[in-house]
Amino acid sequence: MSLQMERIECYCERLNLSRIPEVLDAVAEEASSSELSYTDFLEKILGEASRAADERMR
Repeated sequence: MSLQMERIECYCERLNLSRIPEVLDAVAEEASSSELSYTDFLEKILGEASRAADERMR
């Protein structure tokens, strides 16, 4: 794991965004291959985090 990924995981843990590390590689790969903009990538990541938060509240 790269140092950058380790830092991202630490940030996610501190912010209670547990779903992001689970999907980050797949979403980043999709973004790269589809040439998604930064905002599209961010929307996908935050959407995943939002869905995970909804599931935790159920």
